Amino acid sequence: MRHTLPLFVVLSALTPSALAAPRIVNGSEVAPGEYSEVVYLQHGNSGCTGSLIHPEWVLTAAHCIGWDATEGPDGMYVVFGDRIDAPQREVAASEVHVHPQYVSTDPGDPNALGSVAELDGYDAVTNDIALVRLAEPVYQPLMSLNVAPIDDVWLGRRLEAIGYGVTAFEGGGGGVKRHVDIPIVGYGAAWPDGDGMVVLNDPVEGRDSCQGDSGGPNVYIRGDGYVQVAITSYGDGCGSGGGGWNVRTDLYIDWIEDTAGIQVQTDFVRPPRFVCSHQLNPGSPTSIAFGRLPMALQCAIDSGDPETIEEVTWFWGDGSSAEVSTALTASHTYTEMGVYSLRACISGVRGENPYTECQLVPNHVTACGVPQVSFSATPREGLRIEVENQTSLRAPACVTNVQWDVFSGPAIAGTPLFSHSTWQPDLDLSEHGPGVYTIVLNAGGIGGTGAARATVEVGRGRGCSTTPGGSLPSLALLVLPLVVRRRCR
Repeated sequence: MRHTLPLFVVLSALTPSALAAPRIVNGSEVAPGEYSEVVYLQHGNSGCTGSLIHPEWVLTAAHCIGWDATEGPDGMYVVFGDRIDAPQREVAASEVHVHPQYVSTDPGDPNALGSVAELDGYDAVTNDIALVRLAEPVYQPLMSLNVAPIDDVWLGRRLEAIGYGVTAFEGGGGGVKRHVDIPIVGYGAAWPDGDGMVVLNDPVEGRDSCQGDSGGPNVYIRGDGYVQVAITSYGDGCGSGGGGWNVRTDLYIDWIEDTAGIQVQTDFVRPPRFVCSHQLNPGSPTSIAFGRLPMALQCAIDSGDPETIEEVTWFWGDGSSAEVSTALTASHTYTEMGVYSLRACISGVRGENPYTECQLVPNHVTACGVPQVSFSATPREGLRIEVENQTSLRAPACVTNVQWDVFSGPAIAGTPLFSHSTWQPDLDLSEHGPGVYTIVLNAGGIGGTGAARATVEVGRGRGCSTTPGGSLPSLALLVLPLVVRRRCR
């Protein structure tokens, strides 16, 4: 029996020619290192997505095994990472197991009992599930599988489909891990009373999965944790509003555990998180990693199961050595101005399985010092000076105030003729006539104010400056007691 959400379009019956292996459509790339338990299964020039559910086992779709599974893995290997063209790791497959009652749309599928059209009692793809064993264990985050029965309460909930597929039907863009959320609009009972599928469809925004996403997880996110509810199987087009069918994990827990000889993880996965700040208050979720040099950063691991953590490794992003600790807190002092990415890895044992889980937060730390101010100045026709602001933007957020001051004569004396607070102005001296002018640039922020100056001659002879070539770079860095106006950037 199939249950559907009455407010959605009724999904029409599909012919075999209408079915397509799914891919992510109208979604986005995952954050670096996000969903690291989602992997790519490469076989020749084709591939599918899968989930690492045990250090030695990957869960995927049966139709991803396009050869006789009884003959072994046939050269398949598993790729870990966000992109298949830049893998973090590749591991060969050593075994493949297809559900013994798998029914396909393809009459020539070597692993199926037969096709839907050939067999009595079947009206849809059924038992499209398989297991791939790794030649060596991989200790990293594992995907948890949903064991709660799917019922009407699930209708309308959104699942996150994750995969490496293309971004348009028979199109390109594949090989990159992407995700998209799609609502549940229907579900089927366990075989033989139904097809054991969850139906996802978003006909309004066209969110979908497609070629290359087959075998990938559909996860339900609750709070800051998630669990895999289904395996991407097949769909009616991609993003066309026809919907996608996905194998329910709750109906296959016994088969998975019996076939692999393992116990799967069923608790909601909570990725490791950390909180860092130069003014960290214990227990506070506030993370303010923005400050003035020298900047002492304090960090704390915020994990759902701290009792399993045996070791924490911190990578501070500034070229310093990684710091390994058995404590859940750490500190580090930044001494150079810059923007730094921070990474933390936790290692331990969950159940009987060793694990290592990492989180990377790009550009998380901004450490501000006095800006390295510099500019060039070139005289132009019409008593103009063209300036190029060459101030270092290694930490752009540290520069919040900019002011240009123009003085008459070769020195800083008296009140400036005029000032500008834009990043790179065009200095017009037509009201002041030919002569020698001194230009001062002040740039600063939380880390202090830096300055540079140049002397330029305009409107005399060929209009050259005080150095050959008509351009004078900044000559000095100094701190000037000048009032600067704030520039919003």
